[in-house]
Amino acid sequence: YQNLTDTIIQARKNNLDTGVKTAKGVQWSEPYPAYNPLYPLNSVLETESGHALELDDTPGSERVALSHRSGTFFEVYPSGTQVEKITRSNYQIIMADDHLHVMGRVMVTIDSDVLIKTLGTIYLEVGNDVFANVSGNMKLSVGGEFDIKAQSVNFDVADDFTVVSATQHMTTSG
Repeated sequence: YQNLTDTIIQARKNNLDTGVKTAKGVQWSEPYPAYNPLYPLNSVLETESGHALELDDTPGSERVALSHRSGTFFEVYPSGTQVEKITRSNYQIIMADDHLHVMGRVMVTIDSDVLIKTLGTIYLEVGNDVFANVSGNMKLSVGGEFDIKAQSVNFDVADDFTVVSATQHMTTSG
């Protein structure tokens, strides 16, 4: 038995991020720490201020963990799952290309604003549908042409529908 009071592991257990809500009502939670060492199979390097590096070879519980005294950590679980938690700001600078291939779902929840800017072109290809639910207003400003091509276009407007144009052209067939 180990007394984990006042340890990095207990602090992680006390501060799990649980019930994170994402789109479509889907929720996820931070995994419980995989800490389950057996002496002498867990090698630990811990500094005076509280930084720790663990290399655990306990059969069935093999893991690697790096913890900063602030609570920031990353841990590789026996299954190969990785958990990374950053207790303050995160900066990532890539000086060339970045590649990401996710073979499962991506769930993103952001508790504040999102600012995205590109100096190039954005290409978006969607294999199925796109749904956008906006609780407030939505404004779209296009500096050039705005083209829509679809099998059909439907508008369901509860109140006013206003079109302002210098000239109007409408062509129908059938």
